[in-house]
Amino acid sequence: MAGRPWSRPRRHGWGLTPSSWQGWALTLGYIVATLVLGLTLAESQPWIFRTLFVSATVAFILAALLTRGTR
Repeated sequence: MAGRPWSRPRRHGWGLTPSSWQGWALTLGYIVATLVLGLTLAESQPWIFRTLFVSATVAFILAALLTRGTR
């Protein structure tokens, strides 16, 4: 992958933190998507909400890990 990594390891604890505008856009998109899903599907169709929430979370984690790049 060419260019700057989208996220970097946290200094303390586990996980990644955004380090570029693409990483922040990915994080914001995930938050907006889960809020929209929660507000529209959580009460009416909870099984669809859970399925989409887990899928979105896995996709977010994979995108964050795969776009890290190397320095």
